[in-house]
Amino acid sequence: MIRLIFLIVAFILLSTGELGFISALPFPMDRTPLLLVVSVFLFQSFDVGPSAWWVVFHGLMLDLMGTSFVRLETLSYSAAAVVLVLCSRHLFSNRSFWGILGTFTLSLLALTCMEVILSVFQVIFQNGSLSFQALLSLRLWGLGMGAILLLLFFPLSEFFVRLHTRFLSS
Repeated sequence: MIRLIFLIVAFILLSTGELGFISALPFPMDRTPLLLVVSVFLFQSFDVGPSAWWVVFHGLMLDLMGTSFVRLETLSYSAAAVVLVLCSRHLFSNRSFWGILGTFTLSLLALTCMEVILSVFQVIFQNGSLSFQALLSLRLWGLGMGAILLLLFFPLSEFFVRLHTRFLSS
């Protein structure tokens, strides 16, 4: 029960931190996909299964709040969560920084591809307009800032291991 409460509180803090705090930072730092970075790191390094669901629920929050470039962000973030799980389980090792970075990069690529596909449908069926350049620029900066954040997280994994065994082990 404590683990569940801790995971729910962590999701709420990460999601509101990304939507409220990170988005208010100056230019390159406001592009950091904090929740995706932390979810990939926890899932890949410590096998915290609910962190993949955080990605899906974050997409749902974006849909409910209407703060994203495209509609149906839940689909985009669900695709990113599926790629996160598949890459973590079958493609990359959790022993190196490059494995975690590869999982993050492919998850962000899946998110971006789904957003582009949904944007195309939105433009076709609703006669709207969307700047694909702005969307791709957002994700490229997000990739860079996420890589920097992972570079900071990875050396601190020993601390996270102790935290994981104390609070998240079942």
